[in-house]
Amino acid sequence: MVVTRRRGANGPSQYDRVDDKSAYSLSPGKTSTITTNNISDGSDDESLLSDNKSTLILFIISLSSSALIVLQVLVYLPSLTSTGNKVAFTAISIMCVVVYTIYQTMIRLGYETSLLNVFLCVCCFTAAIDLGIAGYLLNIWKLGSFYILVGEPYFNTAYGIGVLGYDGIVHLVLQSIMCYRSLQDNYIGSLALVWGGSIINSMLPLLIGGAATGIFSSSVEMSTSLNAPYVLIPVIIVHTLFNESSSSRIRQGAKLMKSDIQSNLHYIMLSLTHMSLVILLVVRTMSVLKSDATIAKYWLTVEPVLEQSDGSNVILIDSLQALFWLGPYHLYSIFECYTRATKQHRGCLANGNWSSLIMGAYLQSSFIRVFMTCATYASPGIIEYSFHLATLAVNLFVVSVALFHSWSMHE
Repeated sequence: MVVTRRRGANGPSQYDRVDDKSAYSLSPGKTSTITTNNISDGSDDESLLSDNKSTLILFIISLSSSALIVLQVLVYLPSLTSTGNKVAFTAISIMCVVVYTIYQTMIRLGYETSLLNVFLCVCCFTAAIDLGIAGYLLNIWKLGSFYILVGEPYFNTAYGIGVLGYDGIVHLVLQSIMCYRSLQDNYIGSLALVWGGSIINSMLPLLIGGAATGIFSSSVEMSTSLNAPYVLIPVIIVHTLFNESSSSRIRQGAKLMKSDIQSNLHYIMLSLTHMSLVILLVVRTMSVLKSDATIAKYWLTVEPVLEQSDGSNVILIDSLQALFWLGPYHLYSIFECYTRATKQHRGCLANGNWSSLIMGAYLQSSFIRVFMTCATYASPGIIEYSFHLATLAVNLFVVSVALFHSWSMHE
């Protein structure tokens, strides 16, 4: 016997007996048939789901492992990496092949080839490349040695180890988790916004402070252009996530529960911590610009990385970027707290997406500042480490406050 299921657009399914045996279709509104011989229990579905997850995990792992294999192969092909132009040509050619291969593999495995999914997969590959180069700077292996010499020489610094290491570990983990969820059509939410804030925050200091100005600006090669997609695409993805976020159902003007003393104290604490970060951003900018103000000179002893002794302008650009990007967010958040406390309704920061984005920026920036303060870099493998309590304390405070803000706005 063959059971036919007629799937209506809105109404319940209807079942009839038919005599013909036709293929089963999942298209809405069409007649689909299932033979009773093919109806099985849920064990087959569970097995298929398990196989699909295993395939997905292997796919994600292969993205990172293939990147390290590529670096190893290039070690034995010095003719492809002997000059800056050759490195750029080789890198661009490899990336074209990688993007095409990833795209075709996703189609074969049945994954959605959206901009977010493809870019996350490519990022898993490039993050592993960064991990390989960071390992060379730490004298763990020889992978990526050519890239430091003739590719992007501004990475041959303590900043380079910090930014490459952060991308190769933190970003790689985040991207792998997001890949796993996104390729299964699961919502990646705040995790993606934290990642986006970190990526966006890292690009201006890298390109303007490390490559375009400072002591390395005279040796910029074509391979620097490989960073271009990371300037624009994360912004597009974040904008899309802002519009598609499930928390966007909490709209501006939505009523809150009746105000009480506890909630008012909470908003006061939020406002004070937001203002403290605004003051910190101003003082940091004064110090990095070598202000003669007493507080600015004193702060150089708290965060000596602001002296920029490495000859780059990475910290200068990072401080200016934070002042003009993160500063307005904190000021508007104070107004948001006032709106919630006095009028008992939400303002424009209602769904907390901005707080996740800003938290990602602070996490990346704080790690870089602490590492650059504690690590004195001379050459690959020759690094002196020291402990600087004041810098560590300030940046732990910044990260803790950013986490507190994110939790409060998502409440």
